[in-house]
Amino acid sequence: FMELHRDASTVRALKRQMVNYVEIEKKLFLVGDNAYDYSNVFPYLELKRPMANGMLSIEPNALPIIKEIIGALVGQGEPGSICAYSIPAAPVDVHKLVQYHTDVIEGILKLYGYEPIAVNEGVAVANIGLEDYDLTGLALSFGGGLINAAMLYKGLSALQISVSQAGDAIDGLAARDIGWVPVQINALKESGKIDISKTQTMREGQAIKSYTILTIRHALSEVSKFFEQVRDKPHFTDPIAVAIAGGGCLIPGFIEVFKQELQALSLPFRINYDKIFIVEDPFTVVCRGVLKEAELI
Repeated sequence: FMELHRDASTVRALKRQMVNYVEIEKKLFLVGDNAYDYSNVFPYLELKRPMANGMLSIEPNALPIIKEIIGALVGQGEPGSICAYSIPAAPVDVHKLVQYHTDVIEGILKLYGYEPIAVNEGVAVANIGLEDYDLTGLALSFGGGLINAAMLYKGLSALQISVSQAGDAIDGLAARDIGWVPVQINALKESGKIDISKTQTMREGQAIKSYTILTIRHALSEVSKFFEQVRDKPHFTDPIAVAIAGGGCLIPGFIEVFKQELQALSLPFRINYDKIFIVEDPFTVVCRGVLKEAELI
């Protein structure tokens, strides 16, 4: 979201262009894709997120903004309505809990008349991505704030973790190194012009490639370390499938680099490299996986 100076002409201009905005305590905020688009044109206007690092932001306006966004999505619930929503697992590489985030989203959904049902993000990806593999394998969601991972055996979760170094970290680190702003790095990263499996001749391409590979390596290393420490870990008789989702996996060359990084690790479980894949429509897979969970209630 992005705060704009509120005056009558600005409000008229936004209405004329049918741009989504909200007014909170006489302040004017652009929300959603419109805020992102405007920030690319006017980089001096600070783009903020109601969520940061995969959870609610400490930004003072984050809570009312996220409340408005959720309300616009779900509307007022009928009596007895349920609303399932995804939550991240606790990060393993930083000390941070998810309880506040979970409780706030739950409270907002109750305010709109729903019975809230929390579903782990990695499990939601597995519900869709591992459906053809008897819900057995590893599911990863490469998001902006966190990378979530879940390992399942026949639908039972054996591992749920998240890692803090994700898409936003790539944008911030790459921008810092070459003197850009993160939103410019993000736009280039998502343009499809940078293939991280190929040699990069421009500094911005190399910065994106370097930090994306580092992020993949870090996530896989943390999954491997955590699995080794789990007391009651499953013993898979066959190599497992890996389902990948999230916007971070859409950069060209991702699967090639992902497989290379996996092969470089000494994993405590076996992977079927022919069954490493990006889930169809990776942006919506979490929503679809959460819906599957809700349909069982």
